[in-house]
Amino acid sequence: MSSLREFLHQNKNYISESHQVDIGGRLKGRPFTVRALTYDEYNRIQQEAATVSTKGRIRVDGGRIFEQIALACCLDPDFSNSDFITENNCLTPKQLLHSLLLPGEIVDLAKKIQEYSGFDQDFEELVTEAKN
Repeated sequence: MSSLREFLHQNKNYISESHQVDIGGRLKGRPFTVRALTYDEYNRIQQEAATVSTKGRIRVDGGRIFEQIALACCLDPDFSNSDFITENNCLTPKQLLHSLLLPGEIVDLAKKIQEYSGFDQDFEELVTEAKN
């Protein structure tokens, strides 16, 4: 067995492993627990964030990509927890996310998740990839 093949075999559970992420700013020292995106989640998020105009132009909603990554991969806090949603007078996980985190914090959290998901390219490159 090649060394790469052996490495991949030994690390196939990496996606399900959790990681502590400190995004700094007002949340410095209060880490989130996250996991990497799965390939299926990545594809779903890309598809849901893209719309095609009547002229055939593709528009990608970057904000939607970031919020969906955060919602899909943040384990603690769990923004989909119904008690957590209710305690904060919200109706949906998305509403909870937006009520507790600043826009830049959502972006920073999503970027950290992207790093654990194997993306070392910047967001503009991801948007270009999503359009193609």
